[in-house]
Amino acid sequence: MDVDLARAVRFFYVAEGTSFIRAAQKLNVDPTWLSRQIQQLENQLGCRLLKRTTRNVTLTPEGQQFFTAAKQLAQAANEAQSVASALEQKKSLQLTVGISSSTFWIPVRQALLSSFRSRHPEMVISTTAKTSTELFDDLTQGIIDIAVIGAVKPTEEFDRTVIYRNRPFLFIPKESPLAAKTTITMADFKNLNVVFPVIDNNFSFDLIYQPFLDAGANPHWSPEGVYAAMYFAASRRMGMIAWGFEQGISDSLVLREISDCTAMMEVVALKNKDDERRAVRTFWARAQTVKNVI
Repeated sequence: MDVDLARAVRFFYVAEGTSFIRAAQKLNVDPTWLSRQIQQLENQLGCRLLKRTTRNVTLTPEGQQFFTAAKQLAQAANEAQSVASALEQKKSLQLTVGISSSTFWIPVRQALLSSFRSRHPEMVISTTAKTSTELFDDLTQGIIDIAVIGAVKPTEEFDRTVIYRNRPFLFIPKESPLAAKTTITMADFKNLNVVFPVIDNNFSFDLIYQPFLDAGANPHWSPEGVYAAMYFAASRRMGMIAWGFEQGISDSLVLREISDCTAMMEVVALKNKDDERRAVRTFWARAQTVKNVI
């Protein structure tokens, strides 16, 4: 016979308090429903466990025998609940943030992480670095709690907030005629050899790179990240589209603003809409505050 353990625990509270009403209040259930639960337990066991009167309930001999086991079961259930609550509390203070390597150059990203750690030392935050596509998949599977990646198209599945938005800049060799200008225009990109760090995000690609391709730039793709792209541009004496924070990597390239630039660089934070754990809510509130958006 498989005894319904939940009903056995409810029986213990009824017997302990000698009242369906008191037990129902403690368990936060309806007294009538609780009475039916005990009746179903008695039917399953094939014996009466309680003597019922209008004022209270008392144990039958069979009920006294069953009470000892039910008490142990209730104590074990309470202990398990305490452990579960502690684990839930611990998890509510833990946060895993996935960061796209393409966002490493953005000061606001580091400012967000640093300010969160300093303001909430009781919370444990860990980070992992992957591509935007990998982080998007990890967020979907619940492997990470927050993703900080290049711009993605809004979806119904995730909450999305922009933490950085700005127009890209152009790094150009010092000897280039364009270097003599304080600002350049999109028209200057016609037939210009430009290095583009590869990104695996089609939405970001259209947002950042497509306007330069439409302007007639000759693209040279660098799949190894910003450092490699900057080295490639410097060694081949080409231009490079960049965030603008990469100054100092190469002394032979100068940074120029693009006055009529229609391209836009964005970094967004994503989270699952139904994730309301404390650490996630706290980080999300911080992301709303620490942002750099034009």
